[in-house]
Amino acid sequence: MLKIKNYLRKHAECLDTEIAVATGIPLNSVHQYLNDLTAKREVLTCHATRYVDCIKTEVLICKVLESGAGKGQSV
Repeated sequence: MLKIKNYLRKHAECLDTEIAVATGIPLNSVHQYLNDLTAKREVLTCHATRYVDCIKTEVLICKVLESGAGKGQSV
């Protein structure tokens, strides 16, 4: 999980697939870690649909939350 958090801190906002490629962690594992981090309010995720060459793709946009954010404070 630390590898993912560090990547998000360095790159601000990115896609789940970018995290998987950059860290070498399988996409399924990245999703599990992101779910855990989201539950702890350390990461904010948003499901999105993108179209690349007219092909529909479901992605997860991720952003690390600063300490205290997501707990009644604005991001």
